[in-house]
Amino acid sequence: MPAGLTPEREPRTLIGRVLINAGYVTLDQLAEGLAKQFVNPGKRLGELLVELGYLSPARLEKGLAMQALEREITQRTSGPLEGK
Repeated sequence: MPAGLTPEREPRTLIGRVLINAGYVTLDQLAEGLAKQFVNPGKRLGELLVELGYLSPARLEKGLAMQALEREITQRTSGPLEGK
């Protein structure tokens, strides 16, 4: 983790943003999923989007893989520059 960032301040890759960027869900569908998550805080957003019928389990899995890859890239590129 870069110096000066605590876990709560570390940049996060949000699954909703990944799913929107991939074209897997619309903004309206995401908003509905987030509203449902607000009243069901123990449930994950992806799970709720699948339950609502907006996302297939296969696309959720692909979205989660994209999210993990983006997080890994962010972590690798946000570290201190080599040679400085």
